[in-house]
Amino acid sequence: MSALGTAPEGYRWDAEGVQAFGETAAALGVSAEEATRWISYVAQHATGPPPDADVTEATLKREWGDRYEANMEAARFVAHKRLSANDRYVLREHPGLQNDPAIIRRLAEVGRPLLEAKEKIRKIQENPGHPYHNPSHPAHATFVAEVGALYRTVYGDR
Repeated sequence: MSALGTAPEGYRWDAEGVQAFGETAAALGVSAEEATRWISYVAQHATGPPPDADVTEATLKREWGDRYEANMEAARFVAHKRLSANDRYVLREHPGLQNDPAIIRRLAEVGRPLLEAKEKIRKIQENPGHPYHNPSHPAHATFVAEVGALYRTVYGDR
């Protein structure tokens, strides 16, 4: 077993690729950039039969239980809103990557805080009494800055 653990279900790691990924992963924090790099890495270095979608779904439902739908929503959000166009193309063209439980787990992990930030934005926007909506409120500027930071967290600097 390498420092990365076992390879994603249905794959095997090549030794040089594992080392390169380990070095890259160690240099990154939890971010959309990490997810993007990880997907690119797996597309280049993982070999073996692609994981089956039904098996992946069953595995993740068993693992996540009643959090399955929320975790899948988080994974989809990252895949559709935060990955580069090239990485979305790689996912579309390589069904094995789309069905890889390890990739889906990681996308969900990256996506959960993004969806939490998105929910905070929604609650502020839907509350007309919130200081964010009142320019004369003493905390207005603070909340405008907070919502701006939340938007950057959710959507990046695009």
